[in-house]
Amino acid sequence: MTLGTTYTEQTQWNTSSPDTHPVQAVAGMTYDLPDYKAQAAGVVFASPVGKGCEGGFVRVAPFQKTCQEVVQTLPKGSVLADNLSNTMLFNLANDGGQALLVPTGNSCVVVSVARMAG
Repeated sequence: MTLGTTYTEQTQWNTSSPDTHPVQAVAGMTYDLPDYKAQAAGVVFASPVGKGCEGGFVRVAPFQKTCQEVVQTLPKGSVLADNLSNTMLFNLANDGGQALLVPTGNSCVVVSVARMAG
């Protein structure tokens, strides 16, 4: 979720029994990549399951491009999965999660979601 960023985060968990309760982290991120310089935000959440843990993340990143332009930057092999109230939902290539493209005038907010297990 934070690849390519500098970030700060705040975590919350049960300190007396961390292996039996969920954990959550909220992050503020700054992208400083050659083709993308912007603020973004994300949430990571996980819960114990058996002897492991499962969870997911949500990242919200604004782009100063239309959503049609952002579609061209998605990983090759990404597929349009649905149109949810005029927001395109893509299944990202290589099981990379999903991206919901929310149009905001001439800009696009990309909400990325993914699940994880381990």
